[in-house]
Amino acid sequence: MALKNSDKTNESLDDFRYCSPKTTLAFVIENELPSVLVLIFVVAGIYMAIQEALEPTVTADLVPLKIIGTSLGALGTINGTAKFISSAAVGILWSTISPTFGFSIAASLMTLGTILLVRTGPTKET
Repeated sequence: MALKNSDKTNESLDDFRYCSPKTTLAFVIENELPSVLVLIFVVAGIYMAIQEALEPTVTADLVPLKIIGTSLGALGTINGTAKFISSAAVGILWSTISPTFGFSIAASLMTLGTILLVRTGPTKET
């Protein structure tokens, strides 16, 4: 997936919106070529860098001004808890069923989260 040549940041970042589920699905195909694995990790790293930088900004755009501090605190708490639970869950699915199943479930949940985020509009009060 290539970035569009555009002066508008939002248009460029739209290309990365579905990057995480696609990267996770790449593991489902069980490809063992080193070049493909390197590409997967490079794309995943780019996605994580963008996502970690934009998450607080998007949160601030979605909540009223008077509760931004509380919202960012809740975001950090929820992210930390969710990352712990998701890592444990995928690890359990990886060990008990298969890596493909674990990554398939992770990709499905990321896709669902992406759809829910896209359907949520800004509600910021001025």
